[in-house]
Amino acid sequence: GAIYDRGAVLYGLGRAGGLNDVRGHTLCAFIQDGFPDEQPKRILDLGCGVGHGTLALTDLFPDAEVHAVDIGGALLRYAHARAESLGKPVHFHQQDARNLKFEDESFDMVTSEILFHETSRRAMPAILKEAYRVLKPGGAMCNLEVPLRYKGMDMGGVVVRDWQNYYNAEPFWGSLGCVDFEQAMKDAGFTRIVQGFQPRTLNFAGERGTMDKEDPSMGALSHWVVFGGYKD
Repeated sequence: GAIYDRGAVLYGLGRAGGLNDVRGHTLCAFIQDGFPDEQPKRILDLGCGVGHGTLALTDLFPDAEVHAVDIGGALLRYAHARAESLGKPVHFHQQDARNLKFEDESFDMVTSEILFHETSRRAMPAILKEAYRVLKPGGAMCNLEVPLRYKGMDMGGVVVRDWQNYYNAEPFWGSLGCVDFEQAMKDAGFTRIVQGFQPRTLNFAGERGTMDKEDPSMGALSHWVVFGGYKD
């Protein structure tokens, strides 16, 4: 956990901030832009790792009860210690997002941050269906992913992106670039789908209404793929 926490900052050349939480705040900006009326009392964050994105949720919703799951026990132990040291109340659980142990309709919001490019295309429908199951009616699922969209990408871009598959231990990047997120959400039961490209932000309280419906192609990781929907 500690190695990943500090190593991620070095690997990203500091672009994600000292706490490596830019993606989390960008997800929060998407929630504000795409789901402005949501005031969840109970939140579940899937694939939380060491809690980089999870803690941003506690900033946006300070009165919410935040839970987070991951399959990595060592990551979760570090995540708990890290959250405690930063004064952020989060309940961490070692669970598989494909087979959650929570009761039906027990959360107002489910989130994920760069989860789906770390798992298989086969696992994605199961994860989305589990998220739908644990959401209360009227609740929302909000996701942030790597800006990997093959549609409209030139061959040079495809080659560079696919390098991740073979040489950077990212075997699922290739298949993710072809996923229709809107249809995947609909297949799991979600409605009123919102998707686009969210500019990265250092603070969730930044500009509102900035989500772009089309790929802005404004440089590496300047924008992130975002998608979400409601359980009606």
